[in-house]
Amino acid sequence: MTSDNYAVFRECFSNAIVARSEGKSRTSKRKSKGKRNARKDVTEDISTERANPEELAEFVDFLASETFTSFPEALQNLNYSATQHDPTLTTLYVPPDADTPLDRTTLETLCTPIPLSVTDSLAVYGIIPDAADLPDFLSPILSERVRDL
Repeated sequence: MTSDNYAVFRECFSNAIVARSEGKSRTSKRKSKGKRNARKDVTEDISTERANPEELAEFVDFLASETFTSFPEALQNLNYSATQHDPTLTTLYVPPDADTPLDRTTLETLCTPIPLSVTDSLAVYGIIPDAADLPDFLSPILSERVRDL
């Protein structure tokens, strides 16, 4: 694993997980049963159940590592020099501008070898709504990663 490229990918991956996790914080209301003068609504902040930072780091490391190592070597080793010398790499992995996502077919091809454990973990923790949403989750991560070349 190319350590510099992995470190950049992991940072982009971590940012996406944190952003989606913070978007999940919400309040829920429940009605209490009981006496008339008891409180009717109890507000409970779900976001107070924050993950331990060490556990979150391990979670991100696991998911980022499993994802990164499933990518083709050309993407794992992608750098500025490679994109300048091989137009195929640029066509495949580098969007024409910051507002254009990677090609959908390319995203789906990249997601196919990613272990099911990654997809399941992201879905179970509410980072993605469904396993089919993995390409949409990875698109901005990969775009941010190649934008830094």
